[in-house]
Amino acid sequence: MTGGHARIVERHGVRRFLEDHRFHSAPLAAVRHRLEREPCDMVEFHCLLMRTDVVSRLGPLDERLKSALENPDLCMSVRAAGGRVYFEPAAVVTYLPPPPLAPSDRPYFELRWSDEWNRASLRHFQDKWQLPANDPNLRRQLKAWTWWRRRALAAPGSMLARALESRFGISLAWWPHAVEARTGRGRPGREEVGYHD
Repeated sequence: MTGGHARIVERHGVRRFLEDHRFHSAPLAAVRHRLEREPCDMVEFHCLLMRTDVVSRLGPLDERLKSALENPDLCMSVRAAGGRVYFEPAAVVTYLPPPPLAPSDRPYFELRWSDEWNRASLRHFQDKWQLPANDPNLRRQLKAWTWWRRRALAAPGSMLARALESRFGISLAWWPHAVEARTGRGRPGREEVGYHD
């Protein structure tokens, strides 16, 4: 996540939400020379430093965004209040999303990314920012959240894992290596597994 866009645009009287992440999934080594400290529309909560006076002015995070859209909502709220959002390339964080999920994390993950919470978050965001129910960018995001939940909950070899691989070309064959990297158990000599969001 190297900053990105999150804004409302109006075309022919119709409001649309636009969001994109700059250099999404690009290896850091390939883009590092293009990164500089600069204002941007949005950053994600995986690595966020926020001034306490901004929190005091805006209030707490919107609790009706139960599972999604909290990043763009906060950043758009900051900008709407006259603040600025910056990308800082010196701040580097490694983020290892699931899978795998620890069994103890599974119930919360299933709730956090449930269709019910995703749809409720989407509806609230649409109402809050006066977006139409048929906004195609938000509909695509809803599909992505469903994919994200299924990917994290699927086990290699399961019917769902096979369906993900055949439909989207997503292989979970690396799953055992991820467990190995996090737990230290597995084949000797394997020291690191690379991931990027």
